[in-house]
Amino acid sequence: MLASNSLRQLQVKVLSFARQNPKTTFTLVAGGATCDYLFLKRYFQSDSKI
Repeated sequence: MLASNSLRQLQVKVLSFARQNPKTTFTLVAGGATCDYLFLKRYFQSDSKI
């Protein structure tokens, strides 16, 4: 119960931060998506060579 409550508070904090700083949030999300894409691309390329 405690974990779900703190998770809810974290979601609220993140959402309020996103509303106040849309550009920063977009940059973070875009950066994270780019890192994930590059990691997956490298992973699949190395996997296909095996």
